[in-house]
Amino acid sequence: MLNIAQSSEITGIDFDADGGRLVICNRNGVVQLYGLDPLMNLSPLFSITLDEIVPKSVAFGSKANDRKVIVFGLYDGAV
Repeated sequence: MLNIAQSSEITGIDFDADGGRLVICNRNGVVQLYGLDPLMNLSPLFSITLDEIVPKSVAFGSKANDRKVIVFGLYDGAV
């Protein structure tokens, strides 16, 4: 079971199969990144609360070695 900080509606989720990473964002502005091992166990990599952005969706960078997590804002279109 995943515990999302300040439980709230999940607004975005993305999975990077090549890198074994899962990113989740919620309406409270929390963005969390998890690593997935070969046995399907999740381990938290980082968690951040965005003060002035309500995340609408999240995505990983487009290149295989890209470590970027892109967050799209719901009301202001911020990226």
